Order: sequence, then structure tokens, then C-alpha cells
Amino acid sequence: MGVRIRVYVFATIIVGLFCALLVSEVYTAGEEGPLPLVIAMSVIGMSVGVVGAFVLIQTMVRPLETISAIAKHYGKGDFRERFEISGVPEFDAISTSFNDLADNMRKLSRQVREEVSKLQHSSLELKDASDEVVRSTLAIEERASNNATASEEMSVTIENVARNAENAARGATKARKLAEDGSKAVDNTLEQVRKDESQIYNSAVVVSQLAELSTKISVVVRFISDIADETNLLALNAAIEAARAGEHGRGFAVVADEVRKLAEQTVNSTKGISATVEAIQGGATRAKRAMDSVRESITSVSTRADQTAQSLSAIFAANREIENMVLSISTASEEQSTTSVDMAKNIEETAQEAEHLSTCGRSLPEVARRMTEISTRLTHFAEKMAEGHSETVSVTSMTSGSSLRTRTEAYR
Repeated sequence: MGVRIRVYVFATIIVGLFCALLVSEVYTAGEEGPLPLVIAMSVIGMSVGVVGAFVLIQTMVRPLETISAIAKHYGKGDFRERFEISGVPEFDAISTSFNDLADNMRKLSRQVREEVSKLQHSSLELKDASDEVVRSTLAIEERASNNATASEEMSVTIENVARNAENAARGATKARKLAEDGSKAVDNTLEQVRKDESQIYNSAVVVSQLAELSTKISVVVRFISDIADETNLLALNAAIEAARAGEHGRGFAVVADEVRKLAEQTVNSTKGISATVEAIQGGATRAKRAMDSVRESITSVSTRADQTAQSLSAIFAANREIENMVLSISTASEEQSTTSVDMAKNIEETAQEAEHLSTCGRSLPEVARRMTEISTRLTHFAEKMAEGHSETVSVTSMTSGSSLRTRTEAYR
């Protein structure tokens, strides 16, 4: 049994009891009157009560049923239904509250759509940024790996240079000693020549960068080669002068021959150093683009009277300079080897960090994808709440027995 029927029955019983009570009171009081009149009055009173109850029910129950039906739509998330103001203050207050609720929910849905749109845009930007991060980290990782390989090769090359520099230093020391012996052999006859001898320019620069070091090593090798050629020439001149001196120049001829042999050994050593230096220069070109070129020139002053003495003095000075330079190269190579080891360690650590960053970057597209899915679901929910045509339901007064009017209007 519905609510409306129960109210009808209850109201009819109340009216019947009221009429029965009224008839009982009339008879109890002993009032006289025709019985049909009393019965007619009772029937009229009962009819009026039933009609009044029906009107009351139409006024109270029907609007409540309408409100309940629309509230069910709201409970399902459909806020397109609206109430019309009917003129009944009690129900108008409820209708206004429901309309305000629907307006606020639609406004909220629009705000949700706007924020979801921003979220979608941000998720796309996040995806693009994550893709760029992944590409960059992969490139960094690849470059770090290449640099590590180049650093290892460079370290091996520097060790080879250091060993060759030590060999060249020993050869330069021997050459210096032979030059000293030759200088002592002609010291008595060329004392005045030794006073006038001049030393050539000395150039020794501590190399701080690998590019500069490779360039200086190349210059030194060329210098050694030039000195060896010049030594060979001077030894030839010394042999000629010794031949001219006859018996007095035999000892000097032996020294000149030894100097010539030593010059040939120096040329052979410089060839090995040149090959190693070329390898260093190739690696230095890839690692450092800035190199300063240092050129050293040596001017030999020779005169017709003291050619032999000046030649020996030049040999002595040049070999001492070569020895110092080779020692400097050896020291610099050791320092550079230590630096290259540290650099290789740093590159390896950089590669590890790049790999970690790449791993983190690979997870960003998945995060962006999830954000896109969430924003899509939110958009669907907001559109379900606010899009489409809405229906406006009018709750009217039921005092005249009129039915509920339903009006449909376009509402966004």
C-alpha cells in the first residue's frame, strides 16, 4: 500500500470517527431532531472531510513525490533536472535549495573540466619533457662512455711517452758528456773561442693542458732532430778541421766521429718519439681544441776562425737543454698520467649518474600516461554531469487538484 492510500484511509477514519462522535454527543444530550437530518449532516460532514483530506494530500504528498524523484536523479549524478517555483513557500524553499545545489554542481563540473584540461596539457608537456630527458641522458651516457674509452687510450699513450722520454733523457746525458769531453780536448787551443761562444735560446714551459703538452713535445722532437742534423754537420766540419790539423787533430777526429754516431742515435730516438707524439697529438686534438703554439729557434753564430770550438759549445749547450726538456717532458707525462686516471674515474662516475638519470627518465612517460588517463576519466565524469539538455520540473500547488506540470527547457 502506497503512502497516498495510507493517508487517504487514515483521513477517512478520522473524519468517520469525528462524525460518529458528533452523532453520539447529539443523542446523549437528548437533543430532539429528525434522524434523517442527523444522518444527512453526518454524511455531508464526512464528505467534506474526505474532500479536504484529498486536497491536503494532493497539496502535500504530490510535491514530495516529485522532489523525491528529482532527488534520485541528483543522487545518480544527473543535475540537469530543475524545479519551478510553485508558490507554496515550504516547497519553494526546498525547490530553491535543490536548484542552488544543481547550479553549484554544474559550476563545479565546469571548473573540473577546466582543471582537467590544464592537467591534460601539463601531462603532454611532462611527456615531451620526459622524452627529451631520456634522449639527453642517453646521449650523455654514450658520450661519457666514449670519453672513458678515449681517456684510457690517452693514459696508455702518455705512459709510452714517459718511457720514451726517459730513454731520450739517458741519450741526452750521454751526448752531453761526450760534448764536455770534446770541449776539454780543444780547451787549450780554443780558449779564446770558448770566451766568445754564445748560447742559444732556452725555452722550457711547464705544460698545464694536454693539448699544449703535445704541441710542445712535437716542437721538442723537431728541435732534437734539428740539433742532431746540426751535430752531424758540425761533426763533419770537425773531422775536416781535424784532418787539416794533421797529427795534432787525430784525437779530435775520434771525438768528432763519436759525436757523429751519437747524433745518428739521437735521430733514431727522435723518430720513435715522433711516432708517439703523433699519437698524443691525435688524442689531444679530440680532447682539447685550444693549443698554443710555441716555436723555438736556435741561432748559431759561427765564425771562420773558431768554427770547431763554437760547434762543440753548441753541442754541449744543446744536449744540456735537450736533457732538461726531456726531464720536463717525463715529469709532465707522469703528472698528466695521474690527471688522466682521475679524469677517467670522474667520467665513469658521470656515466653511472647518467645511467641512473636515464632510468628515472624512462619512468616519466608512464607517469604522464597515467595522468592522461586520470584526466580523461575526470573529463568524462564532468561532461556526464554538465553536458546535454536539461529538464525543468515545475512543482505547483495542488489545492485545486491540478496535476504536476513538467516543462522541458534547454539548459547548459
